[in-house]
Amino acid sequence: MVKKTEEYYICDRCNIKMERPMVGCDLAGWVALNWTDLCCSCNFHLENLVKDEQKKQRKTRAKL
Repeated sequence: MVKKTEEYYICDRCNIKMERPMVGCDLAGWVALNWTDLCCSCNFHLENLVKDEQKKQRKTRAKL
């Protein structure tokens, strides 16, 4: 009999199983959020939230 071991990652945000975490995107491993393993959809969603917040801050600074 052969014993097989399966290796997988768990998304830090939504807890789904995935073969690999997102690599090379703005939020994967971003220290301020302290997430290292994100699935593609969570990484995309959080990246958009951060970009929206950055736009708001730029507009606020421009009004001052």
